[in-house]
Amino acid sequence: MRDYRLIFISTAARFFLLPPGILHIAMRLFCWSPRWLIFKLAVYSLSVPIFWSVIQLARRFYHQNQANRLGAQIIPIVRGRQIGNIDVMMRLMKGFKNGYVGETLCELFDEYGDVINTRILFEDQIFTRDHEIVRFMLVTGFSHFGKGESLKSRNASLFGNGILNSDGDAWKMLRGPSTQRHFSAIDPLIIARDRINDLDYLTRHSDELIDVALSVSARGDAFDAQDLFQRFTFDSAFEFLFGVGDVGTLGLPLPRPRYQEDGPDDTAPRKTSPTPGDVYSGFSRAFDDAKVLIQMRGRWGRHLWPLFEMTGDKTKEHVDFIRGRIRPLIQEALEKKRRARQCTVPPHHPPKADTLLDHLVSGRDDESVILDELVNYLIAARDTTASLLTFVTYTLALHPDIMARVREEVLSRCGVQGVPTFHDIKQMKLLRACIYETLRLFPPVPVNERATVDDCVFTPSAGAPPLFIPSGVPVVYSTLLIHRRKDLWGENAEVFDPFRWIDGPERSTGSGSAKFLPFNSGPRICLGQQFALNEASFLMIRLLQVFDKFTIAQAEAAAPSAVPPSHWKEGVGRRASEQVWPQTAFTLYSKGAFGRLKDIECHRFIGILRGFGATDVHFEA
Repeated sequence: MRDYRLIFISTAARFFLLPPGILHIAMRLFCWSPRWLIFKLAVYSLSVPIFWSVIQLARRFYHQNQANRLGAQIIPIVRGRQIGNIDVMMRLMKGFKNGYVGETLCELFDEYGDVINTRILFEDQIFTRDHEIVRFMLVTGFSHFGKGESLKSRNASLFGNGILNSDGDAWKMLRGPSTQRHFSAIDPLIIARDRINDLDYLTRHSDELIDVALSVSARGDAFDAQDLFQRFTFDSAFEFLFGVGDVGTLGLPLPRPRYQEDGPDDTAPRKTSPTPGDVYSGFSRAFDDAKVLIQMRGRWGRHLWPLFEMTGDKTKEHVDFIRGRIRPLIQEALEKKRRARQCTVPPHHPPKADTLLDHLVSGRDDESVILDELVNYLIAARDTTASLLTFVTYTLALHPDIMARVREEVLSRCGVQGVPTFHDIKQMKLLRACIYETLRLFPPVPVNERATVDDCVFTPSAGAPPLFIPSGVPVVYSTLLIHRRKDLWGENAEVFDPFRWIDGPERSTGSGSAKFLPFNSGPRICLGQQFALNEASFLMIRLLQVFDKFTIAQAEAAAPSAVPPSHWKEGVGRRASEQVWPQTAFTLYSKGAFGRLKDIECHRFIGILRGFGATDVHFEA
């Protein structure tokens, strides 16, 4: 990976020194030089804005000609009040930090259309909520788009060269055709498909989560629901992907009420007696701190973010912590492979590869390459499912009548103690509908990005004229805003209505549809989508077997900064009635997540789960 600070210095030098340099050469050629020093300095200083203004005008003229040649139009440019649309940049950053998720972008779309060019600091950056354009990017025009150098550069410190941060031949090798799956370490659901129906490990971890909730209820303490879900998905992912079944983060001490920092969770390292989980106790916080920092890089733009990290990579401490915990597992696996190779008893048969780690090690010896892949898969396996679980529970808490019907479906199929099978999960249509509706309203990845690799033409929806976009331009699309468009989903697009997936036209809309993209689409569609759906369904079934009511109230134990601002109630749509503060750091999460359970009878538990930001959720069993 190139040093981004050197890239920034070279870019700044080119910006400020190239125009005076060209001017100086021109003056020497024409034998002219200002007599007065002050005048000379003024001429050199003015050369910078004049030179780049001319370059920008020439570029726009070229792009307009290209668009005309292709029979297309230029994408509408947002008109800010300050030079370089700095005010637009600050408006977007303020909205990301303090507003309702996607609200600022939605305002710009309403003003300019479903495809806009923010053109911040004179650099094209496209944003869209047009589902047909997104379909072109992900499916029909896939070859015209990649991750882009800007995205890969700012993500490299965390994702390295893993599958989530690769393009072209490197990505094809990691994703791989069927003949290369063994060596390229494809998603474990494809490699170890014999394990997809093995739910024993989910049973253990879900029972542990429920035990934690019930033990908290006996003490009457507050706890963080989102934090518990992330511990559950982390422990489950480690066992499923890497074969490590004693991670034990669910057994670590819980965060204290009103002391949680604003963020996706608070699973920070703590000084406790040594347990297996202590080795991994800081994983969640390290992951999320690194992700938030990388997200801020994207908001500052590719030219400015290195300026704020000139003293060093701000993600380094967190990334070193993460990799320091995974590296011993890789080294142990590599050592086992070396010992197996030295086996002198023929014929030697290598041990069966049951996990992703086994397959990675069997196909390569480069520790850094294996490490990048493990980090990528762990982030994907942990964060998206935890986000889904958080918001499924939240939406059911908002709709107790629907929850009662879902619980009836669960009990009629599995009873109060039966362990659900893969077949059981497939038969629970209302539960699956609730999960799909949650994925629509609260997609785990609410914003994604691609970049053009050559000049191309978009064809928007609704018969709008084609739009031209030049090569090398990042295109950001909002899955969340697409999923909430009323022209696609009806006037009740912002209403939680799972029955649209049973009785409505959406019953035939699957993942990969142009208007429903929770797992992406096309060649880069999420290979772990079935794993995520099964895991989320399994845990929800186990919870519904134990608890029969989730209710929401204002959370006295949540941090005040996690409560949605009072002025939201004056708005329209979901924001006016939302009892959570959704935010994004790669994945969607709830700002703040504390709760409490209370044991009020010997075999009857009532609790308050203050997950989802500013809420109390009561569990009754």
